[in-house]
Amino acid sequence: MTQDAPADQPDGPKTTIDVDAESFVEVIAGQVATLHGLSLSLESSMSQSMCTCEPLGQAQIQMLQRVDFLRQSLRDIDAILNFIGPRLAWIGQEAPKAEDLIEAVDMRESLTGLVSTPAAAPAPQPSDAGVPDLWD
Repeated sequence: MTQDAPADQPDGPKTTIDVDAESFVEVIAGQVATLHGLSLSLESSMSQSMCTCEPLGQAQIQMLQRVDFLRQSLRDIDAILNFIGPRLAWIGQEAPKAEDLIEAVDMRESLTGLVSTPAAAPAPQPSDAGVPDLWD
C-alpha cells in the first residue's frame, strides 16, 4: 500500500489501495463466486428438505424461485466481472483511496485482498437504513 499522508490527518491525502483495476475486479469476482456457491448450496439444501415432506405451497415455491434468482444473478455478476476485469484501468491511473473503500462497505472482510489492513479501519456506518442486521 502506498502511504500519501499520516492516517490521523482527516483532510489530507489518503492511502491508495495497492492493486490494479484488473486485480481489484478479480478479487470482487472471487467473492461473488463464493456467494454463488453458497447460494447454490442453500438452494439445494432447501429444495431437498422441502421436497421430502408435503407438497410445496405457493410460498415455498416462491422462496425457492427467489433463491434461484439470487444464484443466477450472482453467477451472471461473476461472469460480467471476469469478462470486463482485464479491460479495466483506474481513471487517471490513480487507485481509489483505501479509507473511502472501507467506509463504503458494511463488512471489512469484504476488502480482504484489496486493502492490506481492513481490520484496523474505523467501524463502518450502516448503509441499509431501516433494514435490521440479524447479527448486530
